[in-house]
Amino acid sequence: MTIRETSRKGGLIITCILLAAATALAVGVARVRVGGPIYTRVEELADFNADILPPPLFLTEAMLTASDAANIGGSLDEDKATLARLEREYRTARDRWAKSELDPALKAELAAGAGALGDRFWTEIDQNLVPALERNDADGAALSQGKARLLYRKHADAVRQLTGHTAKVREALSDHVHLTMRLTLGVMALAGIAVLAMVFVALRLLGRHVLTPLAATAELMTDMAGGDLDRTPDHTDRADEIGDMSRAIAVFRSAGQAAREAAEAQAEVVRVMRGALDRLSGGDLVHRIEQPFAPDYEGLRTAYNTAAVKLDRLVAQVSVSAGDVKVGAAEIRGASDDLSRRNQIQAASIEESGAAVQQAVDLVHDTARRTAEAHGAIGAANSEVANGRRIVDDAVRAMTAIENSSQQIGQIVDLIDAIAFQTNLLALNAGVEAARAGESGRGFAVVATEVRALAQRSAEAAQGIKTLIATSTREVAAGVALVGNTGEALSAIVERTAGVGALVADIARASEQQAVSMDHVNRAVGDIDRLTQQNVAMVEESTAAARSLAEEAEALAEIVSQFRTSGRQPGAMRRAA
Repeated sequence: MTIRETSRKGGLIITCILLAAATALAVGVARVRVGGPIYTRVEELADFNADILPPPLFLTEAMLTASDAANIGGSLDEDKATLARLEREYRTARDRWAKSELDPALKAELAAGAGALGDRFWTEIDQNLVPALERNDADGAALSQGKARLLYRKHADAVRQLTGHTAKVREALSDHVHLTMRLTLGVMALAGIAVLAMVFVALRLLGRHVLTPLAATAELMTDMAGGDLDRTPDHTDRADEIGDMSRAIAVFRSAGQAAREAAEAQAEVVRVMRGALDRLSGGDLVHRIEQPFAPDYEGLRTAYNTAAVKLDRLVAQVSVSAGDVKVGAAEIRGASDDLSRRNQIQAASIEESGAAVQQAVDLVHDTARRTAEAHGAIGAANSEVANGRRIVDDAVRAMTAIENSSQQIGQIVDLIDAIAFQTNLLALNAGVEAARAGESGRGFAVVATEVRALAQRSAEAAQGIKTLIATSTREVAAGVALVGNTGEALSAIVERTAGVGALVADIARASEQQAVSMDHVNRAVGDIDRLTQQNVAMVEESTAAARSLAEEAEALAEIVSQFRTSGRQPGAMRRAA
């Protein structure tokens, strides 16, 4: 059996014991805890005992109320209301306890004893005592009161007997609670002892079969990590995890021994390869490795020899190519010098062309600017003429208003003239009536004469004003005609000015387009100039690169001459140069 299976089974057994103990503890505590079934029964007994001693199940208050109603002679309505309330409380409590989970013997005793007597008591009160009191039947009330008192005494005896039985049931239930608690604690103690015993046994087994072998295995692994591969691992015959670890360590031991042998062979290969590479770094491309290697490294020896042969051929080719590069670099340098001189001459010509184009561009821009200024001046003049036309229109409207006002004033003057004429007639009539009245109307005649004279003066003044207004109206009409002619002339001027402005605007747009075209030409010349300058710079760079290439070719030939290849000795190329 493996350690994992043993641990799993041991843990399962301990878990089952703990669960059983926890279940027993939970059941016992649940039964005796506050709110549990036992506690609930105890609480119900206490509530029942409280209900049967005072109201509503005890009939003391009901009996006192009935006696008061029959003997004292107080308010019958209040007593009836009190009795009705007490009866409702009685029946509510009786029904509640009949439907509760109370002890069946107590429920049966309540129904047969105190409950039945209470029902008879309330039947006597409702059917005999209260009706007799309502009829003022003293004899009937006294008789019913006596029967009720007798039932009350029997009910009290039944209640006392029921209280005693309740106390006995409560004591028995309390004894059951104590017994349940003792049993629960006993089960918990036994479960704890069993768990401790299991833990002790598990620890002993763990130390003997797991911890000690693990310590020995760890020591062996430490020695193997230090390089000791001669020790043989123990416990390889076990079928658990420690056996798997021991067998894995044996595999690691075999692999370590094989790696050590491979490392020795590798060290020999490294030594031979270092010697060959040292000769190769010294420029000896003819040396080959003749000593055979181990089978795993024989490919490395073959690869080195092949690489040395290829490198020998490559260096020989590079030596020939270096001479060719040197000749080509000299030719490129000569051609680059000639091209550089021609580019410099072309750059000078393009620079002169650019200056001439720039002068033409400046002249076109100046023409466009002056045309724009002329167009602006014509626009300003056009605005001023339009403003004068608006002023003339305002003057025409003002003169028209004056003409209308003059006509209104003429109408008012005509009204004043008519009033003066009517006043003159009235004054004439008043003078005639005053003359008829004789001496008594003389004073009124004088007043009438003055009024008539005033009316005549008003009529004359009105005629003069009318004449002046007619003259003014004619002059205003003439002025309106003149102002209208001036407005028409200004309109013609505005139209002509607008035509001239349009022509100048066309000239300005044409000048701007010509300026843009000249700018494009100027930029094109500038681009050509920049490209030419760049070509000059590139040619100079090419010339410098050609010189550098020639120098690098010399350096390459110097480097290649240091190698010893098949067919020549080191320094042969340098001597040939």
